[in-house]
Amino acid sequence: MLKVSLILAVIAISAGLFWRASLLGAGEPAKHPSLDSTSVKDAVQILKAIGRDSSMAVVSTKISLAVAFLGEEHFATQMLLTAQKDSKIDNEQLCNSVERVVESLTFRPWLEAEFPEGFPRFTPVHHIEVKTLPDYRMARASMQDPQRKRDNGAFWKLFSHINRHDIAMTAPVQLDYSSNDDATEVASMAFLYGSRKLGSTGQDPSDKSVEVVDLPKQDVVSIGIRGRMSSESVLRGHRALLAWLRLHGDEYRKCGVLRRMGYNSPFISADRAFYELQIPIERIERPAIVKSGSDVAS
Repeated sequence: MLKVSLILAVIAISAGLFWRASLLGAGEPAKHPSLDSTSVKDAVQILKAIGRDSSMAVVSTKISLAVAFLGEEHFATQMLLTAQKDSKIDNEQLCNSVERVVESLTFRPWLEAEFPEGFPRFTPVHHIEVKTLPDYRMARASMQDPQRKRDNGAFWKLFSHINRHDIAMTAPVQLDYSSNDDATEVASMAFLYGSRKLGSTGQDPSDKSVEVVDLPKQDVVSIGIRGRMSSESVLRGHRALLAWLRLHGDEYRKCGVLRRMGYNSPFISADRAFYELQIPIERIERPAIVKSGSDVAS
């Protein structure tokens, strides 16, 4: 009986948590300018018509038609062209890649709370992009008990904090990993404030394990991932981000630890759940080339 009561209490508290979020944008699919146009929908229909028994020539023709609708600059165009290049003569591999592109173009995260002010759109699933996060305020708590090395109830501490200070829940919830590169240990959890005008920075007087901090504007490389957070999916996503960084090593360098941005509560089914993995990055500044006097035209 005690176990049942505890479960009901958790459900009631969690339901109350998301009820506190602003109703604007809550309980509806997220919108994205790169996914919602008529041309993208036309491209999706063409790609969905590709069958597993289609010849390589038919698949290539339909991909070319889809690319014509999407345009050269669309992220899905780059995914399709890369898939064609990598698959060579493996038609099954190419069809698998096309299905991933269709998922990227059709999946929408389910919004249960508003984004903080100025936050960018979600990163579509399977897509890797660079985007800029604005400066924002968040309440943060450690995920580990230093003495017992176990979860110390960071979620409930943060939940109590926003309740005490009448702060509405936002999405996403931020989880930062420790400084190592294996993406296995989460160091902290944070609830993002809707605006930096809310509250003030510093330790919560009622719970000094919760600290309110401001993060500066920064660039991140991000990948969208569908489904529940799991060690396996996080590892795959982390490896994809590190591979992207190696490929673009002449343009960007890592300047922070891996973070997980969770969009959904446990009440959202696994097939609709969504999160992003991000790594803070900075652009590599190249020294200006100074021309000698003989190179300067008179």
